[in-house]
Amino acid sequence: MICLSRNHAGEIFRYLEQHYPHEACGVFFGRRGESDQVTGIRPIPNLNTERAHDRFEMDPRELLAAEKEARAQGLSIIGVYHSHPDHPARPSTTDLERAWGDLTYMIVSVREGKVAEWTCWLFNEEEKKFHPRVVRLTDGVVE
Repeated sequence: MICLSRNHAGEIFRYLEQHYPHEACGVFFGRRGESDQVTGIRPIPNLNTERAHDRFEMDPRELLAAEKEARAQGLSIIGVYHSHPDHPARPSTTDLERAWGDLTYMIVSVREGKVAEWTCWLFNEEEKKFHPRVVRLTDGVVE
């Protein structure tokens, strides 16, 4: 299970809606445990301008800055979020090919500029598979 505050979810949704009809992305950091706790989020610009409608590429410098920010707080990157404009909130073949680490992937379907649905998946590096992930929305950060 992963715990995510409603405030963080709202920030993610607004960011992804603002970038519609292009894919947008970012990371979340926090603590791993019996339940992973999301304590912060960071949008990361999509570098893919040729296929921004159905692909995202994270700027490695931005990703490194996010990692440094997380470590400075004693945290680590525990997940990636991105939008699927006008497509279901399910992992695509491209998502599977590009996923890395044992991270949670939050996929948000944005249709006509509004969040339609969202799902979370845990990527298993060894199996090269996504598994559905239960999300607990909270009113604040769970300690």
